[in-house]
Amino acid sequence: MTEGRERTGRYDSAVAVQRSCEDAEPPRTLLVPVDGDRFQIKWSHPQHGVGCLTVLANGPASGLLEPWDDCAAGGPAQVFRVEPVAAPLEGYRLRPVHSELCLGIRGDETVSGVELVQEPCTGEGDQTFRVDVEASAS
Repeated sequence: MTEGRERTGRYDSAVAVQRSCEDAEPPRTLLVPVDGDRFQIKWSHPQHGVGCLTVLANGPASGLLEPWDDCAAGGPAQVFRVEPVAAPLEGYRLRPVHSELCLGIRGDETVSGVELVQEPCTGEGDQTFRVDVEASAS
């Protein structure tokens, strides 16, 4: 997951899109614990600083994820449950706590630049994300 634009042009701000891991930076995507299995998804961007991905509720970008500078303003729309899954792919399911829906790839497309969207959970591979753990610097 990385920064991109909504492909129809109806929404001009940055949103979360799918790209290969090799093409996903900047920004760096970080899972920051809130409590238990709940996390904020933060982007650390060299020009824009740190922002929290927020599920948009209205307008042409409804259901898309947009980075916000204020990591409290979005409330539950900025908090995600991270659930391990083993099938159809090993990885993690990301569920916005305010809706209990799932994050997935719009239209189940596989091309680079497709938007991430909040959608009903299906258990399909487009809703499974790879998460790499980095050792923290001490």
